[in-house]
Formats: sequence, C-alpha cells, structure tokens
Amino acid sequence: MQARTNCAIILTMEENSYQIQIQLIEQKINEHAYEEALALVLEELSMPYIPKLYHERFLSLHEQLKQLMQSPNVKRSYYDDEMLLELLTKDEHAQLKALDQLSRMNLRNKSDLIQRFFEHLEDPIMARLLVRILIEQQLHDEFIFNLEGVEYQVIPASLALPEEGDGYQTAEHLIKTWCEKNPSMERLCLDRLVYMGLVQLPLVYTDDEGEDLAYAILEDVASKLLDPKDWEQLKNQLFRGDNGLSTH
Repeated sequence: MQARTNCAIILTMEENSYQIQIQLIEQKINEHAYEEALALVLEELSMPYIPKLYHERFLSLHEQLKQLMQSPNVKRSYYDDEMLLELLTKDEHAQLKALDQLSRMNLRNKSDLIQRFFEHLEDPIMARLLVRILIEQQLHDEFIFNLEGVEYQVIPASLALPEEGDGYQTAEHLIKTWCEKNPSMERLCLDRLVYMGLVQLPLVYTDDEGEDLAYAILEDVASKLLDPKDWEQLKNQLFRGDNGLSTH
C-alpha cells in the first residue's frame, strides 16, 4: 500500500512538472519570446521518455512555434535543425541565413546535420562557405561532399583557411604593392582575392601560384575600371623597364 502511494505521489509530481513547463512555454509564446520557448520545447522532446499525452502537447507546441517563427514579421535568432535544412531548399538569401546561423553554433556534436547540409547545398559557393565555417571551428570529423564533379573527403581541422595559404599571402602582398597609389583599385582587387581564395577551397593557393594569381586579379579589375590605353600605361609603369615590379 505504501509503495502504491509513493508511485502515485511520484506520478503526480511528474505531471505537475510537465504542466508547469507547458505553462512556462505558453507564457514565453504570449510574450513573443519564441526562441526561448522553442529551446524549452526542444529540451523536453530530447528526453528519453515523456508520457504520450505530454509528448503530443510538446509536439503541438513545436509546430505552433515553427509557424509563428516563419512569419516575415518575426525576427528570430534561433533555428532548430529542421528549420535550417528547410532554409536550404529556398533562395540564395535563405541559404546564406542558414549558413550564418550554423556559423554561430557549436558544431562539435552536429556532424549529421553538417553532412545533410552538404547533401542539400547544390551551389558550389555555398558549399565552400560551409567548408570555411568548418575549418574555422576546427572540426575533427570527416565529411564527404562533391564540388563540381570532384568528390572530397576532408577533416576540416587538417585544412587551412584561404588567407593562411602561402599563395594567397604572396598575392595579397603584390596587390598592395602594385596598387599603393590607387586605394580604390586595391580594395576591389583584395575583394576579388577573397573570392578567389574561397572558390579554391578545400584547397589553398601555393606560393608558386601567388604571383600569377595577383596578376590575374589585377588584370581582371583594371580591365573593368580602365580603358585599354590606361591599362597598358599602368602595365608599363608597374612591370616594364628597370623599375618593373614583375616579369609580367
């Protein structure tokens, strides 16, 4: 009899605990604190056992929050995994938002989610942005992905960021030297270098590639800013004669 009474007390305490948690979540929703409410719901759903009645209630609250947070009038800073994956099915802006949110998370225990990101991202630039995020977090798990027909198996912690590569640093130094009298062109060239470094991932430029990389960037930017005559004049100033800075 005593044991039965104790069990009843425990069950009542558990029910009260769930009810209190549900009331707290509903309060957060009423206060428009959707991120906090979602975090509480996900915490409950992650438990190994929840009575069916309360499990269904938490699932219902989860769906309610997803709908509320999808409203264009709601600014949110928290997404669960499924929300992030859903963003990847949308336009470029939504995909960038998903990657930005991912970059703010601790990804040490998110290997399955990361692999699913690679499987969803069809744009090579987006995939390479993901690679950069993983390198920044120095993850030691292995990931498999395909970029423009080439399959890669990488451990991000073993890779370098683009700007850490010798070729990138050589190119950066040359661009700053060549464009020291033209800050606007320097800025555009350095922006282009950042892009070129990104599209090289998961590889980086080697030192012997640095000079050709710098010249290709300068030529590309100058050809858009200058007319052909001015570009030829700039090349003569930089690369020819006794004071030439390069063999180009």
